[in-house]
Amino acid sequence: MYTILLCPDCQFIWIVQDKPKTTSCPRCRKRHKFGKLRHLKKLKSKDDAKKVRAAFTADFNDMKGEFEKVVEESDIFSDYDPDIGRQEMLEELANVDSEELKKANEMGQSSSRSQKDIVYDAFSEVEEPTHSNIVEYATERGVPEGKAERLIKRLRDRGEVINKGGKLEFV
Repeated sequence: MYTILLCPDCQFIWIVQDKPKTTSCPRCRKRHKFGKLRHLKKLKSKDDAKKVRAAFTADFNDMKGEFEKVVEESDIFSDYDPDIGRQEMLEELANVDSEELKKANEMGQSSSRSQKDIVYDAFSEVEEPTHSNIVEYATERGVPEGKAERLIKRLRDRGEVINKGGKLEFV
């Protein structure tokens, strides 16, 4: 099974095989949990997935006309129906903003994560766990900047975290 995914950070569309726990966006290199990503379509064939990804990418980048010219001139896409791919993509993308906003709103209102847990999460969630990136991650999730700074300092003072080449790591 092949899944076509949409990166929430850079809006890149890519394909993954099976169901990995995590996957990295080929464009921005951000690691994401597979289950939390936007799944645009699931297909059994890799070739079909490539075709549909090409259609999604063309439509998403307002290049549908150019894409349809390639489809007409190439036998690679002989079994491709542009209207089916386009309609499904539009239905999927039409709900991105409202659903994402709703999820984010619910998270902010009912988050049971403590500020300390959020700072701890940052070490594994950010691609490059520098001091500033960890503080930024925590403040984006509601931890006051001063509190995030103090929690990181406490972890370093206790020897639980070390600075290794500019990156903070748990010992």
